[in-house]
Amino acid sequence: MKKNIAIIINDINDNGAARVVSNLSLNLPNDKYRKTIIITDYTIKGYPIDGDLIDLNVKGSNSFLKKIFNTFIRIRKVKKIKRQKEIDTTISFLPNPNLVNILSKRKEKVIISVRNFMSKSLSSSKLFIYKKVIKHLYNKAHLIVAVSEAIKLDLIKNFGVNEDKIIVIHNFYDIKNIREDSIKKLSLKKQNIFKQPTIITSGRLSNQKGQWHLIRAFSKVKEKIPNAQLVILGKGDLKSKLIDITYKLKLENSIHFLGFQSNPFKYIAEADIFVLPSLYEGFPNALCEAMACGLPVISTDCQSGPREILEPCIDIEVPTIKKTVYGSYGILVPVFSELRYLTTEELTKEEIFMEEAIIELLENEDKMYKYKLKSIERIDHFNISNVIENWINII
Repeated sequence: MKKNIAIIINDINDNGAARVVSNLSLNLPNDKYRKTIIITDYTIKGYPIDGDLIDLNVKGSNSFLKKIFNTFIRIRKVKKIKRQKEIDTTISFLPNPNLVNILSKRKEKVIISVRNFMSKSLSSSKLFIYKKVIKHLYNKAHLIVAVSEAIKLDLIKNFGVNEDKIIVIHNFYDIKNIREDSIKKLSLKKQNIFKQPTIITSGRLSNQKGQWHLIRAFSKVKEKIPNAQLVILGKGDLKSKLIDITYKLKLENSIHFLGFQSNPFKYIAEADIFVLPSLYEGFPNALCEAMACGLPVISTDCQSGPREILEPCIDIEVPTIKKTVYGSYGILVPVFSELRYLTTEELTKEEIFMEEAIIELLENEDKMYKYKLKSIERIDHFNISNVIENWINII
């Protein structure tokens, strides 16, 4: 007999959680499950999904009171859907859908997914509130899925979540489809960019992703490798400031902002190195997808995810590294400060570590080839066929 499952998320457009929801809906077998995907505001068509799509049509808001009001509307609507669809298990992704899922609980199994290192991602005022809310509410869920061991530890130590309720399931990837998309051709104009030594990064243009540090480090890479290029994929509120930095450093002809791409893999596969300059993460999809494209990777040792992916031998409780680590599957550099330094200021020591790691790979073909092979080897651990069973088991 088929189970009725519901998946709740804010939207399915251009974010890591949305991509996981897409993969989950497409790969949970139809002979076992009837799937309902509940979106709080379906304004933009995003990743493909398999299942009955229901739009709550409750938009987000910047007003605190409006946010609370909207949350209660969502709870009421979701509770009604759970009853009408006779839902057996509900899975939610991201903080607000998690609260809605828990507070609309009836008799079904409630599973929530925690995807970010909340001690780092929440502001001090939000952190104070969330510590109380999470301890009280998250323990009411039947199961909590953390996407990394570091997030699990954070929930236990800093938010009072019951360890017995938490299971770690890493993100998973349809590697076959990624590789098929990666061999699709670029336009002739875009191909010309990649004829030079090219570094690429992908992600929302925001404070969290730290692209301004990468741009500053790249300015010094150019001094050693004058024809080097930097490609930045993604969109976000920080775009104008990042472009301004680029012009101030006179790098406008070497740094290419290509925006959000529905198929980023064909760009990533053409580059030489992928760099993740994030200040914090959950379990970085962009890093893993670059590895699936066969690129050697450099990442900050931010919390959380990169260390578990690139050098799992380092204990997650060990403080962030202070110098470059040439790991088993990629290169880790110390995480950056959250400060945005002026273009006239000298590079920070962390930016210098990144600059040196990029130059080392670009100038050392043996090391470049070694880490290409290591990327391909490591990403197979996160192949969808190896991870989907974990979800089936908990549902």
